[in-house]
Amino acid sequence: MHIHISIREQRLRLISAEEVIAEYTISSAANGVGCEEGSYCTPVGKFEVAEKIGDNAEWGTIFRSRKPEGIWDGLPSEEDMVLTRILR
Repeated sequence: MHIHISIREQRLRLISAEEVIAEYTISSAANGVGCEEGSYCTPVGKFEVAEKIGDNAEWGTIFRSRKPEGIWDGLPSEEDMVLTRILR
């Protein structure tokens, strides 16, 4: 089993035996892709999930420094929020 993430499509696909068994909308970094430390970009390549943050969190939970800090009100925001789940 593995996860495939498409930055272009903003989709995460869970794949088992070459079959997509689940698919989710994702949000990658507003700064685009890149691997430079401190760039606030989404890194690309092959990775292992070390930590899943937000398991059982309410939809729209706002995370700051990987800690829940409230629920998004659904209104547009200039803030680059991290919502609901984090795979690190």
